[in-house]
Amino acid sequence: MTHGETPLPGPAVEARPENAGMEAVSPQTAPLSPSRTKWPTVVGWLSIAVAAAWLIDAVVTVCPYLPNPEKDPFYHAFVIIIGVSAIPDLVLILAGVLLILRRPIARKLNLLYAWFTIILVIPGSAVLQTSASKRPLSAYEWTCAVLLIAYPIFLVWWFARPKVRHEIEFWRK
Repeated sequence: MTHGETPLPGPAVEARPENAGMEAVSPQTAPLSPSRTKWPTVVGWLSIAVAAAWLIDAVVTVCPYLPNPEKDPFYHAFVIIIGVSAIPDLVLILAGVLLILRRPIARKLNLLYAWFTIILVIPGSAVLQTSASKRPLSAYEWTCAVLLIAYPIFLVWWFARPKVRHEIEFWRK
């Protein structure tokens, strides 16, 4: 071990003279330093990218079909619905930023987005799709549908992992 290096925790720590007095901690129970792992940055940027892609997709696919505000009395209601439907994506962007900053609230925001999407958006999208059109889904629509369900399921799985929960608890300190 060179000068200035932090020893790894474990039973071998007490055996070295330079580590005299240090408490022995098993590697499984050692608190993880936020600087030791890269997953918060990776998952945070992934959340930002997914949310931004959904927002861009909504603008590109919905905006060209907005009704004429002068002819349609429901134009303003339609715009409000589009704005409200962007809220989960904005929550996911915020969750991604807070995850990169290693704030414990990021876990809750990611899970809020994930469960909201799984419980409300996906069944609602299926109902709208079946009632709006009788044509089969295109490859692009199938890809969007798979991604729409895959990322929230990934987030629920990822943040349920004990190792991840333990590290997030370390951020509180």
